[in-house]
Amino acid sequence: MMNPKSRLSLLLALSIAGIGVTVAPSQHRDVMPTPRYGFCTAVLNDSVFVIGGAHPMQAVRTDIDSTVEAFDPRTGTWNTQLRPLSGPRVFAAAVVVDGRIFVFGGMEGISPRNSRYLSSVEMFDPGVRRWFPRSPMPTPRAKLAAAVVNGKVLLIGGEDSSGPLDVVEEYDPDHDAWNTHVDHLRQRRMGFSAFTIDDDVYVVGGIGGPDPPNPLRSMEKFNTHTNPRKWEMVSSLNLTVPRAFYGGVVTDKAIIVLGGEGFAGFLSTAEVFSIKDDKPLPSSMYFLPFVRSMFGCVLVRDRLYVFGGLTYAQQLAPSIYELDLVTGINEAYPEIPASAALYQNYPNPFNPATTITYDIPAASDAPVVMEVFSVLGDRVALIQNLPREPGRHSIVFDAGRLPSGTYLYKLTRGKESISRRMALVK
Repeated sequence: MMNPKSRLSLLLALSIAGIGVTVAPSQHRDVMPTPRYGFCTAVLNDSVFVIGGAHPMQAVRTDIDSTVEAFDPRTGTWNTQLRPLSGPRVFAAAVVVDGRIFVFGGMEGISPRNSRYLSSVEMFDPGVRRWFPRSPMPTPRAKLAAAVVNGKVLLIGGEDSSGPLDVVEEYDPDHDAWNTHVDHLRQRRMGFSAFTIDDDVYVVGGIGGPDPPNPLRSMEKFNTHTNPRKWEMVSSLNLTVPRAFYGGVVTDKAIIVLGGEGFAGFLSTAEVFSIKDDKPLPSSMYFLPFVRSMFGCVLVRDRLYVFGGLTYAQQLAPSIYELDLVTGINEAYPEIPASAALYQNYPNPFNPATTITYDIPAASDAPVVMEVFSVLGDRVALIQNLPREPGRHSIVFDAGRLPSGTYLYKLTRGKESISRRMALVK
């Protein structure tokens, strides 16, 4: 598992067709009190609520959580004394409507075969700081997306025991009532996000299926300006890289999609759909110096916060990163690195875990091999041996079983190899 004190300096410059959106260098914040993944988030009164989720306790066991904790970005502190949900849930959806948090669906376990999909809905009233049950969803499901339009909540897609869904239902918080007569998605999908722009709703990516369940590139738009309201494919706005379980936010300038999972595993890319005249434009792709999936990603006063999730080898990523969204055009990472590169591990010296970042310049079937050697030349660890997509990648190395000392870490791809030194100090 990643050392809770490890830090990663993050710089993502997003230059968007004359509309500058820059993610400036990040500020590392303290780790989550309860590291987890598959949780849902909601921003209420400028505090970030982290709700439910899962965390591995043993190699063969995963605990599902009902914990609710709130992060105050102004003070950098956590409130861990909030009432929990009525029961544990993972892969639920959450929104804020009229100063109240609503949590929809989810599941009681990770495996679809031995987990119950939930229809329950809970509402958090900040005035009395309690959760209250509301009318259940007509369709129990998890890994769904939620969007607020004109004071009502669209619950979109998701998964049940049959696989990905195309169902869409609308919840009216004022009357605690459901409308099931809503146009369905054009494509089944789960593990994605929804973005509201000018009262229209856009969804992109996710896992499609059911045969076979694959990451998607496609985008759909729910047009609320037509009668009847309907979903339509937006073929000109596909993702460059198919992905699911990513982090997504929308600003007045762009839809930003970070990380997630693709065909080859966890992704280190970000895609940005700039917005002009209340309509998204084709995306640009940039590379991140980190990988995460099933994490939380929220926007608070033009600052982007990334919480928890999973990184390589299903390891929890407990750290929090704060990124400043500012206007202006900065030099962006190239879309494809010009050459292979191996960066100095961080932190260094380290104990017991450190992050190693590297660049891959072009697509190839050759595996990317990352090894660790003692100064005598003995191999002490094989960290990775698999093909990787072009771009920037990061991997966590846990040296908990090794003694203190100097080690070499080596990147090999085909006939090319690069190595660096690192110091383990216990």
